[in-house]
Amino acid sequence: MHKDMYTAFAASDVETLRRICAEGLLGSLRARISHRAPNERFNWTLHQMIGKPRVVSNRAAVLPFGKETALRQVVVKIRSRQSLGRKVVQPGAKGKNVPSAAARNTSRNSKSSNREDSSQLSSMSQEDLVTSSHPGEEKEVTEYVVIQRRMWNGKEEPWILWGLTEETPLEAAVDTKAT
Repeated sequence: MHKDMYTAFAASDVETLRRICAEGLLGSLRARISHRAPNERFNWTLHQMIGKPRVVSNRAAVLPFGKETALRQVVVKIRSRQSLGRKVVQPGAKGKNVPSAAARNTSRNSKSSNREDSSQLSSMSQEDLVTSSHPGEEKEVTEYVVIQRRMWNGKEEPWILWGLTEETPLEAAVDTKAT
C-alpha cells in the first residue's frame, strides 16, 4: 500500500488514492495534487527497502455504536531509499524546436531506460514534449505509516492508509503518562 500510495500520488491518480486512503489522507493528497502546475509530471521511485517493515504499534478498540463495530490501527515503521523525479512538459509541442539537449535526451531515453518513467510518459499525449527533467535525488527515508481496518456490523473492511505519523520520543511518552 505504501508504494501504491506514493506511485499514485506522483501520477495524480486520485482514483487509486480514493481506493486505498482514508478520507483525511485522501483530502490532503488531493489538495497537494490540485496545487501542481498543469504541465508538471512526477515519478516516485522506491529504490530499496532497508530492512523489513516493522510493526511498532497495533491497537484495536470496540466502538460504542452498532453491533460488532470496531477499529484497528497499526503503525508500521518503513525505512527505504526513494526519489521523486519531476518533468515539465509542453503540451502539443512535439516536433517543434526542443529547448535543450537534456530535454531531447529525456524524451529519447525514457522508453528504454526507466519503465516507470515510460509509464509516466505514456499518460501524456503523443504531442507533448518534455522540456525539462529532474530525476530526483535518492534519499534514505524513515516513515511511520498508519494503516487502519474497520469492522461494521461484523463485516471487516479492507486495510486502508490512514496517514503518516512521527516517532514519539521517550521523554514525551513519559511526560504524557505522568499527567
